[in-house]
Amino acid sequence: MGVTESNEDDRPDGHDTQNGDHANEPIDIENIDVIEHETVPSVIDDLEKLNIPKDAADSDEEISPVLKTSGRQTGIVYDDIMTSHHHLFTQSHPERPNRVIRTMELLKQSRLLSCLHTVTPRDVTFQEATACHTPDHWNFLASLPDMKNRELYAVGESHDSIYVNNSTFSAAKRAAGSLLALTEDVLSGKVRNGAAVIRPPGHHCEADYPMGFCFLGNVPIACHYAMTNYNVKRILVFDWDIHHGNGTQQMFYNDNRVLYISIHRYDNGGFYPGGSRMSSEMVGKGVGEGYNLNIGWNGTHKTDGDYMAAFHALILPIAHEFQPELVFISAGFDSGLGDPLGRCDVTSECYGLMTSLLRNTCNGRVIIALEGGYNLSTVANGMKTSIEALMGESQNSIAPIPSISAEQSIQLAAKHICKYWQSLWYHRDASDVTDRRAEEEEEEEESFPVREDGVAAPTAAIDSTFEDEELLMSEMAASSSSNNKEPVRISDEMFAVVPKPWCEHLKDHVRAAPSTLQPKPPCQTCQDDTESWYCLTCYEVYCSRYVQEHMLFHGVEKGHLLVLSMSDLSAWCYGCSAYIHNEVLLDAKNKAHIAKFGSPAVTVALESVPE
Repeated sequence: MGVTESNEDDRPDGHDTQNGDHANEPIDIENIDVIEHETVPSVIDDLEKLNIPKDAADSDEEISPVLKTSGRQTGIVYDDIMTSHHHLFTQSHPERPNRVIRTMELLKQSRLLSCLHTVTPRDVTFQEATACHTPDHWNFLASLPDMKNRELYAVGESHDSIYVNNSTFSAAKRAAGSLLALTEDVLSGKVRNGAAVIRPPGHHCEADYPMGFCFLGNVPIACHYAMTNYNVKRILVFDWDIHHGNGTQQMFYNDNRVLYISIHRYDNGGFYPGGSRMSSEMVGKGVGEGYNLNIGWNGTHKTDGDYMAAFHALILPIAHEFQPELVFISAGFDSGLGDPLGRCDVTSECYGLMTSLLRNTCNGRVIIALEGGYNLSTVANGMKTSIEALMGESQNSIAPIPSISAEQSIQLAAKHICKYWQSLWYHRDASDVTDRRAEEEEEEEESFPVREDGVAAPTAAIDSTFEDEELLMSEMAASSSSNNKEPVRISDEMFAVVPKPWCEHLKDHVRAAPSTLQPKPPCQTCQDDTESWYCLTCYEVYCSRYVQEHMLFHGVEKGHLLVLSMSDLSAWCYGCSAYIHNEVLLDAKNKAHIAKFGSPAVTVALESVPE
């Protein structure tokens, strides 16, 4: 699938097209002066050429005990050949050799490189590459070494956001092949996981069309290699580059063996690579339907909290349900703080935490492949922290507090993907949450608060008198000892869901309640007190999923499964996806009842927790 040429003014925002700072200046093709690039030093073998002070290189200060004792179970692959791909006419193009040079300098200077297993790089073969690309595409790249400067310039001008030189094919082959070499070492057991510091990047390149600085689909080729040669049946590709990986999506859109998840700037289709292909409506096709998830941000300055919110609400539940045998991270650090193209605010700590969380979904078999990223410090520090996470370095938690814009993007993505994944069942009720909230505001006197399972309950029953609350609790308790699984009729106005009389999480997730509880406590994250829940493990307070989901995020992050609603005093277990009513909960429920109504609830004999 090719990309129609467009005028400069019509190109989506987010990628410089040709010549860096000189993109809009006319070039006199008859009098081109090719810029001589300095010979790139061997990063791995020659410390002195990197101008790294010996005292810094000899220091162990930045290496933690965890990293020192990692036993070289994390691999690293890099080759200087990849720096031979550079722009002929400017040194200011954002996709330049210094991206990988600076990264390798930092890894060596921080002594992290000495803790890694060095993987031998290689070239990708014709057979390996054409598992994803057409033979014509390969032949086109193979023609570049013989072209004159005039022809190379014309190639760049006739394509979407690429430049080429006589070494582009060599660099692209080495980048894709080096990722294959690392994949081999991971799947053969030589290392547990690893990182590929490679360029040019690959996730924009389509089957027959180079674009967006990309010439071969590095990660897609590696996925096919793993499935073909190692019989890997389930691969997760998580793409955190600020630009959507249209090439990767295209190559697996009809394939249920590869789950592709991308978080990127969408800007309503206006950000590079542009169009509806980046939208959350693109969920896959045929057997691949449901295996493509796009979370598209609208606007700049998305933060760690936005990314963590997406992780806890969508990415982690789906990843754990999918149970990947191998995870590839298309690691574009242009979503990072200070990147000139992405203009977002993700920190290196967030990259490390995302890597660590994904590491837990696949027994540690995670491979990081460098994609974009054009602030040299952001790329280097982001890759360093991500590699440390691969090695098992503990990562600090980050509160999943999204902006309003990010929350809307997450909800929209959930609306389109939730029906395909059992772990997202709670989003099925809330897929029209925005519309429902608007309706409730318009018809406030007739509205019904929504319980945690989506069952409507009249406002009168939740903000009731003591007698109504007593009736509700006693009838729920009595029904819990029966085998009746159907909804129980409470009155002509409402139904209540029969709670489970016991669950396996009661023993480990319920702690004694403090002496007093607040009747209407605000969420500790957003301060909203519309519908607050107490965590029954730590007694922190957060809002429900019909407000901003902060209790759900807390439960996922901390592993605290049982929570108590201060609206209707019901207890919910995230582990069982069910309401629970058991005598173990009576202490907390009575204290909550005292907080709301001034006296304890009626005590009803319940089935005891099995020993």
